[in-house]
Parts: sequence; C-alpha cells; structure tokens
Amino acid sequence: MFRRLLIVFMLLIIVGCNGIDEPAEDIIVGEVTVTFDGARFLDDTLFQEAPEGKQWLAVDLTLENTGSQSQTITASLMFTLENQDGITYEHDQFAPDAQALDGSLSSGSTVSGPLTYAIEKNDTAWTMTFVLVPGTPESDSFSFTLDDVE
Repeated sequence: MFRRLLIVFMLLIIVGCNGIDEPAEDIIVGEVTVTFDGARFLDDTLFQEAPEGKQWLAVDLTLENTGSQSQTITASLMFTLENQDGITYEHDQFAPDAQALDGSLSSGSTVSGPLTYAIEKNDTAWTMTFVLVPGTPESDSFSFTLDDVE
C-alpha cells in the first residue's frame, strides 16, 4: 500500500513540475521577451510544398523589447527549433504563411508572427531556443509538444 501511495505522490510531483497542461512560459534574453503564442500545422500551397516526408509547422511568437534601445532581430540567426531526437530545423522564410519577424524592434514595441519550419511528420515534441546575440551563450528556450499544436 505504501509503495502505491509513494508512486502516486511521485507522479503528482512529476506532472506538477513538468507543467504538462500549462502553456510554455515567456522567455527573456537580455531586454527581449519572447512569448509562445501557439503552433499550428500548415497546408502546402500551389507554390510551396513541404519536402517529401515533412510537413509545415508554424510557431507563433510575440517579441517585446523591454529595453531603452532598439534591438535588431534576425530570426534565422536568433531562433533554433529542435525536435525530440535532437534534429535541428532552420526557419524557412519562403514557407506558407511565413512572415518576417526580422528588422528593428524599437524600445517598448512588440512584433508578432509565425516562424515556419519543414519538420518530420513523426515529430512529437520540440524545443525552441532564442539567442539575442548569435555566438554568445546568453539564451533561453521553451518546449512544446504535439498536444500544443492546432
């Protein structure tokens, strides 16, 4: 009986710590806050089909500059998406529904839009990492699963 109670207690702790039903939290790197607004699969378009064995995944984000100076955002250099097997994907600027988050982000302003990736069809979980200054260790990441994708 004690063993069963202990197992139930440990499962409750694990579920609570992992936040299984909670959305990803905002991440802050330097003076830029990144909010995960959701993710969704996209259909191929007449002009852009996903490579064979892959599908489009759009990760919707909001970036906010909380600092006193403008920040230059280059999404392809600042964001990486990695699946559950450690495969890293590059943002595809020409994918369906791709919008540029690139450009100057003024002090106190926000910008929202998707970053789109051609991912493996059998992926079930991802980690997105944001680094404000490419090549430096200052970064943060959030994770999401297939359950978070519309």
